[in-house]
Amino acid sequence: KFAPINFVIFMASTTNKIIFYLIFKFTYTIFGYEYIFTEIGLYKIFILLALITSIYGSIAAFYQSNRGLIAYSSIANIGYMFLMLTIGSENAIVTAITMVINHSLAIALILMVISINYISSY
Repeated sequence: KFAPINFVIFMASTTNKIIFYLIFKFTYTIFGYEYIFTEIGLYKIFILLALITSIYGSIAAFYQSNRGLIAYSSIANIGYMFLMLTIGSENAIVTAITMVINHSLAIALILMVISINYISSY
């Protein structure tokens, strides 16, 4: 009837990080930062999308209930990660990678606590 909680926790904490990793890999390893952001000019587009995602996720999370709060705060955090990725300095990249790890752990722990409370209520 429902998906196993282990699978839900794994998918919720890793799926959006895989997309972040792929964009990071393409931006810095395959094409290079200078080519993507300087020659092609995607710098302004990436910053605009990151800011819109961060602001929209934060505002929408403010008006949500429990389930929506977690979802929209994840959207805002992904916007912050992409903003750090777009800045491109060494400190910004380290911050983005740290945010990815922290967000994955936080979402996994939050869902584990929710599942423990749900199971213990029966």
